Amino acid sequence: MKVLLTAGLWLVATTGGWAAPIPAETLFRSDLVGTVAMAPSGDKIAYTVHDGDDSIQVRDLATNEAVRTIDLGDYPVRSLTWVNDRRVLLTIDILDDYRSETYRVGQRTLTVDITTGDVAVMFETERGTLRRNRFLGRVTDMLPDDPNHVLMPAYSVGGNHLWRVNVETGEAERVERGDDDTVAWFTDASGRAVLRADLTSSRRYVRIYAREEGEEKWRKIRSVRLGGKKDEEERDFWPVAPAEGKSRYYVLAHPEDEEFSSIKLYDYETDEFVETVIEADGADVITALTDARDGSLLGARVQRDRLETLLLDKKAQAHIRGLDVYFENDANVHFWGGSRNGRFAVLYVRSPTMPGEFHVYDYDKARLTYLFDDKEGIDRTALGRTTIEPYMGRDGTALTAYVTHPAGLSEDAPAPLVVMPHGGPEARDVYDWDPMVQFLASRGYRVLQPYFRGSSGKGRSFAEAGYGQWGGVMQDDVTDAVLHLQSRGLAEPKRTCIVGASYGGYAALYGGATTPQLYACVASLAGVTDLRGQLKADRKAHGRRSEVYDYWLKAIGDPDRDRNRLERTSPLSYAASYPLPVHLAHGEADDNVPVEQSRDMEKALRKAGRPVEYHEYEDEGHTFYEWETDIAYAKSLSAFLHGHIGGAD
Repeated sequence: MKVLLTAGLWLVATTGGWAAPIPAETLFRSDLVGTVAMAPSGDKIAYTVHDGDDSIQVRDLATNEAVRTIDLGDYPVRSLTWVNDRRVLLTIDILDDYRSETYRVGQRTLTVDITTGDVAVMFETERGTLRRNRFLGRVTDMLPDDPNHVLMPAYSVGGNHLWRVNVETGEAERVERGDDDTVAWFTDASGRAVLRADLTSSRRYVRIYAREEGEEKWRKIRSVRLGGKKDEEERDFWPVAPAEGKSRYYVLAHPEDEEFSSIKLYDYETDEFVETVIEADGADVITALTDARDGSLLGARVQRDRLETLLLDKKAQAHIRGLDVYFENDANVHFWGGSRNGRFAVLYVRSPTMPGEFHVYDYDKARLTYLFDDKEGIDRTALGRTTIEPYMGRDGTALTAYVTHPAGLSEDAPAPLVVMPHGGPEARDVYDWDPMVQFLASRGYRVLQPYFRGSSGKGRSFAEAGYGQWGGVMQDDVTDAVLHLQSRGLAEPKRTCIVGASYGGYAALYGGATTPQLYACVASLAGVTDLRGQLKADRKAHGRRSEVYDYWLKAIGDPDRDRNRLERTSPLSYAASYPLPVHLAHGEADDNVPVEQSRDMEKALRKAGRPVEYHEYEDEGHTFYEWETDIAYAKSLSAFLHGHIGGAD
């Protein structure tokens, strides 16, 4: 094999020809397959196909042939579940066009008879409820003992109530009354509502209420920080599955006196944890695995470098170990449900060089059957290989980073380097598929993702080590990762750029300002540039006494007491003499990091005559909704990198 690496070109000569950069349109477009669900009997699967208009395909697993296609036209499918062996329940997005752009303006849930094609829209007979609810896409309980009904929340006069809905006709009757701020309901094994969550005025916390059997009044038991994210793994307490016994529920919890999160049995009458049910050695449990039909607890997921699945069923757990070995301990194996008798399971397998494959696993025969990929047109020979790189922080702390090497290039050969600190900062990177990383790697860049202190996943102490350390130890850990690669001869400053989004954008800008000798350029997407300005925006949005603002005071600092430090560690303070060329980008409708953070930085840089380019995306928020925006940003970033550190454009 022959490798050519120049300032403007990166190509790999193989026996099959040249591996060209993978187009952004290929990497960032929506998955071809949206979701897959297995029929309760295990003889069929249903899956959604995104190919122009959406459709549902039903496949017979014995013959591996499609038995029915249900065309949904312009209605993208959000989720799909089998109600029984004859009928599937799905949630669809309602779209509308405005000024030549298409927007999601609502959701509806319906069921389809796969034999006849008959459709029933949930709440179809409740016209007033349909009008009041643009989004009707959540199912609280599939009611396994009542195959004709499901429980769904919907707003009506007086609040967000819980309704029993007929899956054959769509008729609905209210069974529980909620408040205007109620956002979630939780039921026991019999379908009785026992817990509920109400959103606070800050929109960043929920209050959990409980009600014992025979009681009418709800009682507040917990206040839970959402942290701006919707996934349960970002919360310190969240109900996940009903448990046996009076006033018992399984919860995903991270008590303040415990280092790692775990699945616990919780008594909501006494507000006490009864026992720890699932825990992991040295890592957080991030999500619970539950049965799609009855909601019972099956196990949990643990995010180490790769995803680890822990099942309560020990025999099933042995199969999991075997599947990890089958995929050479190099992939993340996700369980997407299975048959009611427990014989079959749907698996989704993904790794840095595997965009995603669906399989069916037969427990009885220990046999894996490939179904299909969820992406098309990706040349896997052009994908970069990811390694886990240990390194040492300057204070002696053992750290790791994920390093993705350009395809066809030796792991010890030099290449242009892109340093990508993640956002959050209480978040993390993982050993998994990442379209932006592969977009860069296919253009000849080595990509470094440091797992710095302040990140999540390694316990409470590791995350809290980043409190008050914006521009401090978190930045040092990023810097030390770069120095480590440079010491190994894998990077050099004149061909290194630091790139990040949100907190990562802050780290990129601050790193370029204070350690310019390490980099040739800087790129920030929705990055914080003025720490006191960001705190002011958080205080205005959530209130001086809000739990959200209290969190950011701990994480960043007090705008009055820590004024000097915050100004000293704000990238905006360095704009007048900023030493490197800068690429800025921001969503105009960002309600997390205000767009003014990037606008002010651009204005200050231009006023000082410093090299900067700025891209603002209309109607986009903190993360991009439209995949076309992802493509536009990736292309502008690629051109910027190409102009300063080489690589293919």
